[in-house]
Amino acid sequence: MSKNSLEKFELHELMEKMRTNPVAINGVGGYFKCKSGDDLYYRVWESSNQKRIVVAIHGMGAHSEYYVQVADQLIEEGISVYALDVKHHGLSTGRKGDFEDFEEVMEQIHEFITVIREENKNIPIFMMGLSMGGMITVNYSVIYPEDIKGIILMSPGVSRNFKLKASDIAKLPLLVFVYLFAKGKPIINVSKRAAITSRNPIRLEYQENDKYRIRKQSIRFLLNMAKWLKRAFNNAQNISHPTLIMQGTDDKLISPEGVKEFFQNVPIEDKTFVELQGAYHSLYSDPAMTEQDGWKKLVNWINSH
Repeated sequence: MSKNSLEKFELHELMEKMRTNPVAINGVGGYFKCKSGDDLYYRVWESSNQKRIVVAIHGMGAHSEYYVQVADQLIEEGISVYALDVKHHGLSTGRKGDFEDFEEVMEQIHEFITVIREENKNIPIFMMGLSMGGMITVNYSVIYPEDIKGIILMSPGVSRNFKLKASDIAKLPLLVFVYLFAKGKPIINVSKRAAITSRNPIRLEYQENDKYRIRKQSIRFLLNMAKWLKRAFNNAQNISHPTLIMQGTDDKLISPEGVKEFFQNVPIEDKTFVELQGAYHSLYSDPAMTEQDGWKKLVNWINSH
């Protein structure tokens, strides 16, 4: 991953409006070639006095641009941010809205972090994930514990049960038919969830106008997601890293009670739960991160480990 091959990028104008502390002006992006042949796009905001690195994984349907909001808060604190578009998302290769299995995602992130470690010896690396990214982070930390120093889970996708609504059950015969003959075809509209992800009107407008955001998922994607969400919940007892969880009390997508239960099941002593009153799912653009010192708590936790 030669930094000489990375290029500056322009942010979406609505993302620019969302930034509350726009100091991360040195962001560059490029492609990481995996052993599988896939090209994964990533962005880097490197701190001039780098002491720690955060490898950031986005949520379902999103991409690495969202993490400029995190870089804005961390870069002047000696913390660099590497944000990846996982396969099938953003500017990375792969059919948008589909996933054959998350095993490949874990392997590709491992390749990515291995190179970062080699290029930044003796620099602690933390892994951060929001929603689906949180689910990936939990499972990754158990599969590759030697890669990272700690994990940061933002509104993490952790669940014991995958429940169907009555409307979903009514569609089952059709969905079973589609799964049998076109299981990888993105046909499930998930864009309607956008209205309940955030209370920030600029964020909602951004999601509506973001051309890289995935709006339809395949049945295979959702079934794999359900399997790995459950695995993440069960893996709470296998976590061995210092763990920070930040969760909004008004999250409409992830059960705050379920996340608390997950936290209680983490066996290590070095774990911290930060509850943000009134916050919705998309924490990076939620007012609570500023009003309730969420960003300050995040920075202090990273710098203390």
